Amino acid sequence: DAFEAQRARFPRGGLRADADRAIIELLPLLGRHAEALVETQSFLDARPDARDRAEIRLMRGDIYRTIFGDLLRAEREYIEGTSGRGRTGDDSRFLRALCLEALGRLDDARDAYADYLAQAEPAHAREARRRMDRLAR
Repeated sequence: DAFEAQRARFPRGGLRADADRAIIELLPLLGRHAEALVETQSFLDARPDARDRAEIRLMRGDIYRTIFGDLLRAEREYIEGTSGRGRTGDDSRFLRALCLEALGRLDDARDAYADYLAQAEPAHAREARRRMDRLAR
């Protein structure tokens, strides 16, 4: 309620963006995943140059994959998240490959795992190699 009041009081600018981000972070923690998807899409639509777009795309992908089981939408969100730096981009690339594998797009999954492993110090290297080995059989 406090963040909604802040948004109403400051409809534009930095305080509005701060309230939006706080709401986006809280909704999944409260189990309000469908609302989180609506809020994040509104945020992305309103702020095409936001520096935290990749993090939001990763969050959306996680919601689609783990909560709604929608791997197709999750994979699309992870593609958008691959532009992120550090762990966000790393996780997005790996989780995209997982989605492709689960969707039965095995050639695409192998390529995605290979691309993932080609980057410097991938965080999920062991799991990616294991999955690639299994797909090669």
